[in-house]
Amino acid sequence: MFDTVYTFEPDPRCFTALAINTSSKDNVVKLQAAVGVAKGLVDLERDADTTGNQSVKPGGIFPTLAIDDLGLESCDLIYLDVEGKEKDAIFGATSTIAEFRPIVAYEHTGKYDSANETEKALAWHHYKRLGMSGRDVFMGPK
Repeated sequence: MFDTVYTFEPDPRCFTALAINTSSKDNVVKLQAAVGVAKGLVDLERDADTTGNQSVKPGGIFPTLAIDDLGLESCDLIYLDVEGKEKDAIFGATSTIAEFRPIVAYEHTGKYDSANETEKALAWHHYKRLGMSGRDVFMGPK
């Protein structure tokens, strides 16, 4: 559906699964890193109940990049599943959002975003809620 897809996954086990699951997709660029507000290093807090439910915390060995660091030439969609770091990811994509006005989707859970900080951060970009699918919120330009 998209010419190029950039995907971020800091956890080594999940990154391996991501690489295997997308090995036949030449348009998927896989980065073993977290996405956030700025370059840096983070550690992972792993949920013992599931492999794919980690959150990041300061310190550690896993790199973090901002979406703006990619210097994209186009961007139609930003889809975030970053366990409570959505606001940081949006701030790290400020230039990308301003230039390309992509649809932004994110997983909303009361556990991480009970005050709707993610929606408020996107409202600052003059975005509105377009709809939901399950726990995923879709927002776009007003």
